[in-house]
Amino acid sequence: MFCTQCGNRHEAPVGKFCSSCGAAVELPEAAPIATNAGVASAVPASAAPPLVASPTPPAPAHTSEPVLPPHQASTPAPAITNTIIVLTPKSVGLAIFLALFFGPLGLLYSSVKAAIIMFLIALVVVPLTIGIGIFLINPICAFLAYSAASANNASLGAVATRVQ
Repeated sequence: MFCTQCGNRHEAPVGKFCSSCGAAVELPEAAPIATNAGVASAVPASAAPPLVASPTPPAPAHTSEPVLPPHQASTPAPAITNTIIVLTPKSVGLAIFLALFFGPLGLLYSSVKAAIIMFLIALVVVPLTIGIGIFLINPICAFLAYSAASANNASLGAVATRVQ
């Protein structure tokens, strides 16, 4: 038996639809069967066991894409995503400048943790010294900013050599 749409050959009727294109397949009428007495009798179509429809519906007439049966349907390959993270080095000069003139606030550019610690220290030291402690806090912040920016740039260099 052949499909009237695509010409695919079907050995035995497996369903109501073509396994290649999904078109409805015309089932042949019941064939004569020999009995023990040698007399041929036809099996009516209603006596034949019912055929189970394939889970793939026929293709709509308005589309040109064939509907593939489940065993031929291909799953799309998972998309490969490349994530590129761009890390820019921190300017050591800018870190020193910001920390020297803005104290713990300028230290936020290079190290958030150090900035929070120095801000808490400044909250205690500056009022106790009546504001003169800021001249001690800001140079310490500048040194910490230099250290943090240099360490950040060194770790970026290590990551860049590891990736290549």
